[in-house]
Amino acid sequence: MHAEDLLQIHTQRWGDEVLLHITGELDIATAPLVDTEVAACLAHPTRIVHADLSGLTFCDATGFQALQRMTRALHTAHAAFHLLDIHPQVRRTLTALHAPAPWSPLT
Repeated sequence: MHAEDLLQIHTQRWGDEVLLHITGELDIATAPLVDTEVAACLAHPTRIVHADLSGLTFCDATGFQALQRMTRALHTAHAAFHLLDIHPQVRRTLTALHAPAPWSPLT
């Protein structure tokens, strides 16, 4: 099975604003897909990135690290980052990890 079978990232862009729909499982096998997508977003002028995690059904510590890298990369690029939704299972995992939220959730 390929990483792309486990995690899908659909990107919509309106000028300098981006919406990422992230669905599936975010773990050691799929985390590089997030890094690649963030780099692609930042290859164009980007002011704000919204991430919809409502379809992200699994996220382990490595997946959380990928989200942290995304946050840092966007911050370095002076782009804002907002979560539109977090799947309840993922929210429980992040809470169990005692993961600080380095982003601005809108849920």
